[in-house]
Amino acid sequence: MLLLNPQRSLQGEDLRSFLASKQDREKFAEQMGWAWLSGKDIVGLSAAFHVSMKDGSSIPLDVEVFCVSFVNQDGHAVYFAGIREFTDSSPILQTWPTSDRRRDHSI
Repeated sequence: MLLLNPQRSLQGEDLRSFLASKQDREKFAEQMGWAWLSGKDIVGLSAAFHVSMKDGSSIPLDVEVFCVSFVNQDGHAVYFAGIREFTDSSPILQTWPTSDRRRDHSI
């Protein structure tokens, strides 16, 4: 989904086609199926899970998928899914020396 041609519409595309592997597609189907089954009895229940998606160059990107079910104005259970980039590593922090920690390099 990332880096795709902006002229290309994604309307009607199957979200699973953007997942990086067969295992990711199976996990997505399993988790969304669980949300669907849970949503029949419990509206507002949310779920989150991790999969890898591929960008426009087919490079895998770890994402977290959020799903919540709710009842629409017609009384049908519907689902909202959100996707965000996910990393479990800490960001690289740049530390700058402060005046009291600088080494004296004078000769």
